[in-house]
Amino acid sequence: LYTRLGGNTAITAVVGTFLQNVVADQRINRFFAKTDANRLQVLLVEQIGEATGGPEKYSGKARSRAAEPKRRTLVGHSVSGAAPNQR
Repeated sequence: LYTRLGGNTAITAVVGTFLQNVVADQRINRFFAKTDANRLQVLLVEQIGEATGGPEKYSGKARSRAAEPKRRTLVGHSVSGAAPNQR
């Protein structure tokens, strides 16, 4: 999957565009007002890279095992672009 997505270069570009959209979106950007956007981008690229079989290793805080099924579902929806009720 990692290779089909275009590897680190493509994932970095998509995450960068995603974060630009978040910052520009008045409905949600307040939730990220105190967030280090550069660090968030690094962590998201690491997380997506690792989750899709790439060489990246997530270096952020330990993830809760309880949240893992939700995280996989969210990543799956993000990658496929399908809404939950369209599966």
